[in-house]
Amino acid sequence: MVSCAYDHHDTCMGLIVGTGTNMCYMELQKNIGTIDDGDPNDGSEMCINTEWGAFGDNSGALESVKTFYDEIVDSESPNKGQHVYEKMISGMYMGEIVRRIIVDLHKDKELFESIDPNSVLLSCGLSTAFVSQVLHPGFGTTQIQQYLTGFGVKANENDCNLLKRICEVVSSRAAHLCAVGVVAVAKRIAQNRGTKAPTVGVDGSVYRRHPTFKKILLSKTKQLAPDLDISFKLSTDGSGRGAALVAAVESRLQHLQTKSPVE
Repeated sequence: MVSCAYDHHDTCMGLIVGTGTNMCYMELQKNIGTIDDGDPNDGSEMCINTEWGAFGDNSGALESVKTFYDEIVDSESPNKGQHVYEKMISGMYMGEIVRRIIVDLHKDKELFESIDPNSVLLSCGLSTAFVSQVLHPGFGTTQIQQYLTGFGVKANENDCNLLKRICEVVSSRAAHLCAVGVVAVAKRIAQNRGTKAPTVGVDGSVYRRHPTFKKILLSKTKQLAPDLDISFKLSTDGSGRGAALVAAVESRLQHLQTKSPVE
């Protein structure tokens, strides 16, 4: 968020969609219950780290959209029952959800003519890079078949079409769920600031490299919030430049506070 705000001054939200996912935004200090009450008319703001990957963990808000595959992936994860929202969106788990679906359909003889017993598709940990590759715009049936041979898979044209559809559905759902979170925070910003055009600084491997995620995220965001003009700006080196900018601002504030009236 800070790195992006250096170039786009109306940036008030920061989104990461990579191995994990999270969101931060600027909140009015008077609305933050964990700090001392201040002047209710004070417009000072503070950055809030939402840790939105944990959304729904205790409230059950995601129960209506969770699937059998989400439950399996969660149960076999290192942090069972935690950060379920993140597991439905992020790059760490997207490939594994797709892999679980593939395995079940193959067992039911609905997908692939054969899979080598030693294939990574039959063991945990399929990378989301697999999903991105299958959905690559230049990948047709022949290219997918050739790609799958590296996984010990023999596939016909129908198999390739079904595999592509699986990857599309899992990817679209991830982007849609992410859009829900973005819109919820953007509406909070609109309520606090009165602005209907918030800018989101965004980064992460899924957003940058997945061939369809970004487009779907933007489209669903507009559909869910037609009254808002939410814009996404790619953030550069948030962990480096962003951190340096925060340190620079803090240093400047400290200097101003210690500066004598004469100076």
